[in-house]
Amino acid sequence: MNANEVMTYIAQNTEFMPTNISVAGKGASACVYKIELEKEPYAVAVKCSNNAELLKQEYEQIKFINDRVDCKMPRLYHFGVCGDSSAVMVMEHFDGISAGNLKNIRKAKKILPDMIVDNLLKIHSVCGSKFGPVDNAVYDTWYDYYSEFAGEIYDFVKTEYDNGNLRKKVFTAVKLSYEKLGKILRDTKGEPTLIHGDYWQPNFIVNPETFELVGVIDPFNIMWAEPEYELFALTVGGSKKLKLYENYKSKTTPSKYCDLKVELYALYNELLWYKKLGSVSKEYLMYRSKRLLKQMNRNGI
Repeated sequence: MNANEVMTYIAQNTEFMPTNISVAGKGASACVYKIELEKEPYAVAVKCSNNAELLKQEYEQIKFINDRVDCKMPRLYHFGVCGDSSAVMVMEHFDGISAGNLKNIRKAKKILPDMIVDNLLKIHSVCGSKFGPVDNAVYDTWYDYYSEFAGEIYDFVKTEYDNGNLRKKVFTAVKLSYEKLGKILRDTKGEPTLIHGDYWQPNFIVNPETFELVGVIDPFNIMWAEPEYELFALTVGGSKKLKLYENYKSKTTPSKYCDLKVELYALYNELLWYKKLGSVSKEYLMYRSKRLLKQMNRNGI
């Protein structure tokens, strides 16, 4: 949908009276507009996608989190389907920039890490009764759920290695960790915990002047998992510079194998994207494989 079509849609299908529109962000299958309004809330964010099913999933995931915890996720106003495949989601507009675009990390370190981690801990305060996807949480233990996924990753990696598409160290890291998965995941910490699923720097919206966390966007595949499952996202990019992982651990009691599991989850997650997309950074796979093997050796596994 172009800007004029979005303005018309908002005027005809919501209670808002749009006055101006501008592009706030754009991706492969979606575009986010900022629409200014005559009355409160004076601005909303409108995400338009040519993949209605994917956008509906995002809408339902934000709603699922918002219904259970008061955290910095956007307030939702509207969801609608246009034609056969396009969809529109209207939500709260966060006035700020992505933390991925922050220039002064040194000043941001004074306030931002605590706000990001405290918000994640709010999400992690919500517990369920079983592990697994929120619409199919039927697993009694985290190992029961994750071992199925890990088996699929192992089979994929073995095939890719046999075909000469992956280096030996990556295969070795996956093979050894998969063989010891029961021991590693026996250290699972806590009850089935609600996770955001994509809690990393580009999804943090920050006030560029005060460095306060304004909001968090784009949950992905939310589920009931062990809370340490999504901590690897705090160890990459600018999140690493902000020391978010260290901040999180300082406010909880980490499990014995927390550092080891973070490396396992990071590598297996990257391999999932390789399986889905057909290509990822082979250098990053090597980096995570080396770190996983180092942690296994350090923990005597």
